[in-house]
Amino acid sequence: MCLHSTSSKSRSEARCSRILSYQRRQCSSSQMPQDVENDIQSVPPQAEPLLSSHLRKIMRTMPHSVVVATSTAPSPDRGMPPSYKGMTVSSFTTLTLTPSPIITFNIRKPSQTLTAISKSKQFLIHILSATESGARVADAFTKGNRIGSDVFLNSAFAVLKRRANGINQSLDPPLLAAEGIMKALRCELLEDKGLIEVGDHVLVLGKVLGIIEPSTKHESHSCERGLCYLDRAYRKAGSVIELPEKGADIRS
Repeated sequence: MCLHSTSSKSRSEARCSRILSYQRRQCSSSQMPQDVENDIQSVPPQAEPLLSSHLRKIMRTMPHSVVVATSTAPSPDRGMPPSYKGMTVSSFTTLTLTPSPIITFNIRKPSQTLTAISKSKQFLIHILSATESGARVADAFTKGNRIGSDVFLNSAFAVLKRRANGINQSLDPPLLAAEGIMKALRCELLEDKGLIEVGDHVLVLGKVLGIIEPSTKHESHSCERGLCYLDRAYRKAGSVIELPEKGADIRS
C-alpha cells in the first residue's frame, strides 16, 4: 500500500502551494513589482493610453524574474554617513556574457536607488530563490526608500558590512543575507553608457565583476529555482513542456 507516501506527498504539495502563492501586500490590481519605488505615484488609469493598458494586461500573463538591487548613496553632508538604497526589480536579465558579462534592468524615474547607482557607480544584484524567504526579501523592497523609514530594517534579512583589505568601503553596496538569497552579483555601472533614458524609465547597464556566495550554505540552494512574478503573485517555474522527438510527426 502507498497510502502513507501519497499522504506525505499531498501534504508536501499543499505546503509548497502555500509558499509559492505568497503574495506581497496589495498595492494596485494591475501592478507588479516593476522596478518602481512606492514613493512615486503611479499614473492614474485614466491617464494611461488604451494600448498601454492592453499591453500591461498581456505582460501580466508573462513570468518575470525577481531580484533585489542595492546601492549606496553618498551623503551631501560630509559629516553624515552614506545611506543604503534598494529596490525590487522585475526586469533583470543578462545582455551579453562575452567578452565580459553585462546585465541590465530598468528603473522608473525618479528613484533614490537610481540616484545611488548613478553616483556610486556600483551595485549588487541579489538572486532570490523561489521560496517564502525569497518572496519576503523581494516584498520588503517594494516599499520604497521613504523619508523617515529604513527599508533595510527588516526581519526578512540581515545586512552584512563588506570589507576590502580590512577597511570598510563607505560606498560599498549593502550585502543582504537570508535563506532565500542564493547569490549576489557584484556590478559596476558601464562607463559613459551605463544609464540610458527611455520614456519615463532609465535602462541600467552593469558589468558583472564577481559572484558573491552566501556565508551560510543552504541545501535548497543547490536545486532551487529563481523567484519569478506572474499575475500579481510570486511564483516558482512550473512543469517542463515535453516536445515530440525531432523527426516525429507532431500530428500523431
